[in-house]
This record gives sequence, C-alpha cells and structure tokens, in this order.
Amino acid sequence: MKPFPETPPLSEASLSGHLWIQEVVTGRRLRFQVAESGLLRFGAPKQVFDGNDVPLHYQRATAYVRDELNLTALRKATEDTESITFFGVATLYEGIDYDWFELPPFVGVDIWSDETDAYLPPDAGAKAYDAVGLPSLPAVEKEASAKYTDLDGYVAGEMPSSEWSDGSAFGVLVRDKSGGRGVARREEAVEKDTDTSVGTPEGIAERYATDERIDLTADLLAGAKKETTVEAVLDRLLSDVVRENYTKLYSGDELVVSEKEFRSAVAERVRRRLG
Repeated sequence: MKPFPETPPLSEASLSGHLWIQEVVTGRRLRFQVAESGLLRFGAPKQVFDGNDVPLHYQRATAYVRDELNLTALRKATEDTESITFFGVATLYEGIDYDWFELPPFVGVDIWSDETDAYLPPDAGAKAYDAVGLPSLPAVEKEASAKYTDLDGYVAGEMPSSEWSDGSAFGVLVRDKSGGRGVARREEAVEKDTDTSVGTPEGIAERYATDERIDLTADLLAGAKKETTVEAVLDRLLSDVVRENYTKLYSGDELVVSEKEFRSAVAERVRRRLG
C-alpha cells in the first residue's frame, strides 16, 4: 500500500500555477485499497490492518467507507482496483466541536494511481472521490492564482470558516497541480482534554452510553435499514462515542481504561435498554 504523501508546513511549501485551498479537519490519517475481490484493506501511516483488527478509533471511518464506497463506479474507472490507493482522514474530536451528524467519518484527501505513478491533482482527486461516493475536503478556493494569492494569513493561523463547525477551520491544505503542497493548522484548537472525572470503565459507560444515546443509535441503524441487535447497536455506539470524544477518552492512541472492560460495561447498558 502506497505511503502517505509528505506535506511540509505551508511556510516552507513551493507552489506555482493554480492552487486549490481546502479545509483540514481533525482526526487520524487513514488509507485504503480495494482488492480485485472487492475486499477493502485499510491502513494508518505506519501499519496496515488485517481482517477485524481495526483499532476502535478508526472503526467508524472504516465502516463508513465500506457502506458508502461505490465499487461499481471504481471498477468502471480502472481495471485494476489495487492500483489505486485512497488517502484521507478518519475524523475525530480533538478540541473542535463539529456537527458530528454532518461531518463524514471519513474525508478523502489524496488518491495515488499506479497507472500514472503519481498522486492525482486536487481537482481530479475531488472528482474521483465524488464518483465513488465518498466526500473529500471542502474547497475554500479553487484555481486560485499562486502569484496573486496571499497565503500569509493562513501561515499566521487566520483560518476561514469551517464547513462543519460554527467556528474557524482547524487548518488548510494548499496544493497546486504539479504536486506542490503545504499545510497550515490552528494548533491551539487541539485540546488534550482527557476526561479524568470518571476513572472506571463503568463510570465512562454511564456518562457516554446513556439511554438516550442508545435509543438514538438504534434509530440511526433502523433508518439505514440495518440490524438493531445488541451487538450491532453496541458496535455503532462505541465507535461513535470514541469518534466524538477522542481526546477525552484517549491518552495518545490508547483508551484511558481497558477497552475490553469498557466494551463490556457499554454492552451491559445496551442489553438492559434494548431488553
């Protein structure tokens, strides 16, 4: 699987021609390929996930891609689906309160093609993501002249309004069509606000897996014509809670309590509620 493209700070980027400027959202980088059989293979920057070993904080994004990816459209676009690597963001809470029902769990950023031995230009990448049914980073500006576009404000942390939150964007990704790229982020927006007020799996489950949230999860699954079994509701609830409260529940990439015990505590609450 192709590695993620290197993206320098915007202050160090060499850009020319026409620029695409897109909103950057918080989360962890996620890539995937589609085997000839249609099986999806996912990976983070330094590892590839096999089978069911996807870490909990990536599970909402991987499930979303499996549900939304239009395999028929992908196979029409290329005879060899494994020649394409998709790169994006598994969106997670890191201090910015997005509208979690509007912000997609996965947002596409780049696409690598073995056929061209290159990453697609930003305009072609956006069209490709749209064609296969997946969202990509929202554009702040398209085809802006590098010669006449002032990027100093972004470098200084002055960001445009966010597509998915009430405030400013977390950052911007700026790319030209020859492969030049740079990123600027509003670093102070990222809060390491681990929730230390509930120190046990049961306490965290009580706070986040409320009856109201269990009911909402079951309704969401039913609305999508999916099973509403205890196991199905549990999986969706866990992945949503972690996604929406990532830096409250994680220290680094590790849950602040035993994941097995947390899952068990949430499962008990779901079983009681669903009867």
